[in-house]
Amino acid sequence: MSQKTVFSRNVVPDKKYILFLFAVSALLMTFGSMTSFLFPMHVGVDQNCFFTIGKSVLDGKVLYKDIYDQKGPLLFFIHTFAALISSKNMYGVYLLQIINFTVILYYVGKIRGLYLGDKYRYLVPAATGLIIVTTFCYSRGDNAEEFIMTFYMIAIYHVMSYLKSDEEVMSTKLMFINGILAASILWIKYTMLGFYIAWCIIVGITMISRKDFLHAVKAALIFLVGMIVATLPYIAYAVVTNSMDDFLWAYFYTNISLYSTHVSFMRRVEIFFTQDILWNPVMMPTVLLGVIYFCRSKQLLENKWHKISLIAMVVFTYVFVFIGGTRYKYYLLIVASFTVFGVIAWIKLLEKQIEKLMQNRTRTIAIAVVIYIVSIIGFSNCAPYYFKKADYYPQARIAKIIKEEHATVLNYNFLDCGVYLMSESPLPPTKFFCRQNIPRTVFPEMFDAQEDLIRAKAVDYVLVRFGRNRPLSDFAECPDLFTNYTLIDDSYWEPVDDYRFALFKVNK
Repeated sequence: MSQKTVFSRNVVPDKKYILFLFAVSALLMTFGSMTSFLFPMHVGVDQNCFFTIGKSVLDGKVLYKDIYDQKGPLLFFIHTFAALISSKNMYGVYLLQIINFTVILYYVGKIRGLYLGDKYRYLVPAATGLIIVTTFCYSRGDNAEEFIMTFYMIAIYHVMSYLKSDEEVMSTKLMFINGILAASILWIKYTMLGFYIAWCIIVGITMISRKDFLHAVKAALIFLVGMIVATLPYIAYAVVTNSMDDFLWAYFYTNISLYSTHVSFMRRVEIFFTQDILWNPVMMPTVLLGVIYFCRSKQLLENKWHKISLIAMVVFTYVFVFIGGTRYKYYLLIVASFTVFGVIAWIKLLEKQIEKLMQNRTRTIAIAVVIYIVSIIGFSNCAPYYFKKADYYPQARIAKIIKEEHATVLNYNFLDCGVYLMSESPLPPTKFFCRQNIPRTVFPEMFDAQEDLIRAKAVDYVLVRFGRNRPLSDFAECPDLFTNYTLIDDSYWEPVDDYRFALFKVNK
């Protein structure tokens, strides 16, 4: 009997198991993501951008043509769907996150089944989820990488299952499905496709070694058909809305030509150790442990090619994400997709101790549950915002003023801070409702468009964010802000992220 027969069929989904995964996911998202009902708002600027743009589609705006961002369309359509559930808060996003993370944990469980059989079917998904959600790069939830991670987990299971099997070729169905998954990544954040380059190389070489070149070519064509099928809806949207040029310019040209920066090799190595590992002191060592342990084990990975395959997926994922030089803390989150291998490694190293603890099963499980809940609450990135009411957030207090006056506002010269959502104000008459992290020297149009509104007194209020060594006087590059508008208050301060806000009102 082959190993595949032993391992790949042992994770049989049942209601009890799925409900457990859903409950764990709900717990993690409730305390680990600021989209949940525990928080009046999400302080993340990217997350507010996603939701503002997704919601704007319901108001008839066309992506990239009427509203600008450089992320992929699928990410915005996910948030459009969330806005259909709830347009006045992020509860719809919260629900989608729970479902999404349940799928992630389900495939974590399936990967676990390949190497541990039916043992630890509850422990591995729960531990993996806890490590991912409490890591620094999780960044309080609702990141693009969080949704892409689902596609990674499915693909990792498919390729590792194939490597363990005796099958000569990966089935047509799985190749087609993975083409769809790869296209989904492409239309969220194409820099994450490094993983699938490694995946295709692994499957292709394995297929050639087990069968022949022609079958590998056939599989590649099926994979491409899957990508094309999954791409057609976005092409159709761009054609129907007459936004193809805007779409290609914003998503591809912007990211390739305007968004990347040069970073030396030595600086990249320094950042890997001083930021990636030190800022994520549980997740990154766990991932690295998993790769090392699996590559040293003769039982978990049977030959050198299997070991090379795992290393290739991790390396390609990491390198392609950071190859452009631009770096934000949440970029590293996609590497958390490989946390499951580290969790399995920890279990193998501590198996005797775990088995000894499980001799008193009831007591051990009760203690574990308490420790688990305390850990997610205590180590969540959202912990500083627990029990904070809406009036704690400067954005919410500012939004209340705008909402009460039925006024309009411009989120000027920084990313969306949530004031559009909280105030329910219509977006200003420009596609640049906020300023993306692109320098003025390479994209003056974005800055000019916002400043044209200020010169024309086209909005009732202008909101700016300063601090972190950036004084309010920096905004003097647009002197009309200080002549056409009166500073109402510049004492708004958000102490956790140490940002200050200044609100200006138009001079009538």
